[in-house]
Amino acid sequence: MAAPVFDKIILHIGAEKTGTSTIQRFLSANRDRLGAQNIYYPHTPGEENHTRLAVAAQNSVREQGFLRQEVGDASPQALAAFQETFLAALHAELADAAAAGFRRLIFSGEHCHTRVKNAEEAARLANLLRPLARKVRVLFYVRRQDEVAVSLYSTALRAGYAHTEPDLSFGAQAHRFNYHAACSLYEDTFGQGALTVRLYDKEAFQDQNLLSDFCFAAGILWDAGFCVPPRRNEALPAEAQRLLAYVNTQKDGVFAPSGRWRGMLLERLEALPAAPSVQPTRSEAERFVAQYQDSNEAVRARYRPDLSPPLFGMDFSAYPTVKPQGALPAPEAQAQLRRLFADRPDVLADLSRADG
Repeated sequence: MAAPVFDKIILHIGAEKTGTSTIQRFLSANRDRLGAQNIYYPHTPGEENHTRLAVAAQNSVREQGFLRQEVGDASPQALAAFQETFLAALHAELADAAAAGFRRLIFSGEHCHTRVKNAEEAARLANLLRPLARKVRVLFYVRRQDEVAVSLYSTALRAGYAHTEPDLSFGAQAHRFNYHAACSLYEDTFGQGALTVRLYDKEAFQDQNLLSDFCFAAGILWDAGFCVPPRRNEALPAEAQRLLAYVNTQKDGVFAPSGRWRGMLLERLEALPAAPSVQPTRSEAERFVAQYQDSNEAVRARYRPDLSPPLFGMDFSAYPTVKPQGALPAPEAQAQLRRLFADRPDVLADLSRADG
């Protein structure tokens, strides 16, 4: 089936930890009201996060973990089969959308930034989208790199990493943090003027609100009837992070990533009162950001010349000046787990057997 032609596509590519989940929940929850503006948020790439769009752009099985999660198999054959099936399903869905009178599409997936890493993959993505619409515009939110790394720490712990502090070991060319490289990749692929860069900063947001800012940038008229999903605080408090880092070292434990009680542990840790998370020292954060100074300035000069340099505020005073506590000692971790599950004798029994 020939791909339908829409007037415009907004491709929102993140970056990670710039409110992407909030934006995606908003778009998913308001499909009907967006439809009143002839805007369609597709289902085939994902109900909320359009992760499958990034899978469709892959030109190799380099991203093994990502492919296993999304495809179930990281083989070239499985990837090719997925991409063929995905494209057919997307075209069928969008043919129906066009017939129903929708004129604009929005796609949102931060993996289009973190997993689309080279010109060939960006071209695959462009070749998928360009036949669908007369215009494709790319929307990219950027955030100071140390803040992203700190926010990613809780995500990494949930996934099973056992680092005792945020990972600031990335170099100046790291794809996730070198925003100018990502901007250049997308502008080279989609054309001059196709990329809009926004700051993930409350003071820079339209009406000091992320969703208002996104709607402004994406050409969505704000509707007082929009459903605004409650904001989720994804950052775990330091107490929870240290405990999770410990249990992640217990590969066969009941709270390990594949352990019987992992889900309940995460629920209980996420229910703890909000508190500061594990932080790098001020000097560590400053050094980490300094290596992206040239990249950030290139982004500002090229895509946000309306802003005075530097691209991001450079206040690091919220960080501690001394190193935070290291790994949680095993006896202390075990005591915390027993307090956390004092109401669940079945969990405590499993924990005792594992310890024994």
